[in-house]
Amino acid sequence: MNLTKQGTILSVVKINNRTFEVAIKVSEDFEFIAGQYIWLCIPKLKYKDPKGNTRMFSIASSPNLKGELQIVFRAGLSGYKKTLVEMKPGEGVQFSGPYGSLSLPNNISQQIILVAGGIGVAPFASMIRYSAENKTGHKISLIYADTVEKEMTYLNEFRQIEKDNSNFKLSCILGKLKEIKL
Repeated sequence: MNLTKQGTILSVVKINNRTFEVAIKVSEDFEFIAGQYIWLCIPKLKYKDPKGNTRMFSIASSPNLKGELQIVFRAGLSGYKKTLVEMKPGEGVQFSGPYGSLSLPNNISQQIILVAGGIGVAPFASMIRYSAENKTGHKISLIYADTVEKEMTYLNEFRQIEKDNSNFKLSCILGKLKEIKL
């Protein structure tokens, strides 16, 4: 892992009870495909963490957002996440990537069914945002499960996209997934 790219924290925002979104300023020429991820390094942790100062995060923002990327995560007890939650605008981070082959198919007639639980919705948020912004024509269904509705990340945004885009369907499930009927 080559952590040679530099970023700067733009904001750390609590978006629901346990979930935070971090916006990172990156170079204007940083490009990624909706669905990819990065490795993010916090140069100096404020709290000890036996797993170190680097973690993998799916990119939640659309590739259309130039010069910035967003990651989202649930707060936890790790020294890494405690430090990330407390980071201030202007603080530097290092990262590598993008990585991964999860992406929207080239064939837009192919029905896409995305199944996410909790914060696992992050790479799908990137894909859904990109498809909606670019009016790609992809037919996307998101089946999104979480324990309680108020913990569902980007739920209001997904509901608005569903209203505005007949090619996007949202199904929310509270509790554990059992059987899905499409």
